[in-house]
This record gives sequence, C-alpha cells and structure tokens, in this order.
Amino acid sequence: MSDRAQERRVPASRISRLMNYGGLAAGLSMGALAEVTKRSLGLKEEGTSINCF
Repeated sequence: MSDRAQERRVPASRISRLMNYGGLAAGLSMGALAEVTKRSLGLKEEGTSINCF
C-alpha cells in the first residue's frame, strides 16, 4: 500500500453512505467539468492523455 493510504470506517447508516457517494459523485463531476473547461479553452489538447490500459 502507498504511504497515503488510510484506514477508514465503513459508513454504517444509509444517510452516511448517501453522503459518502454524494461526495464521490461531486468530486468526479468537478473533475470532469474542469477537464471540459480546459479543453474548450484550449489549455489542454485532446490527444495528450495517458492511458495505462
């Protein structure tokens, strides 16, 4: 495991799981929006991404 990996508690209640997944969805949405903005402004070229697979 990496040095940044941390042990976390599993959300037990339905509300806490909803909040956890909501935060994950918000983070992914913000990342996608930032990527679209960079590409539309010409700050990043579309063919420069690295695919590990």
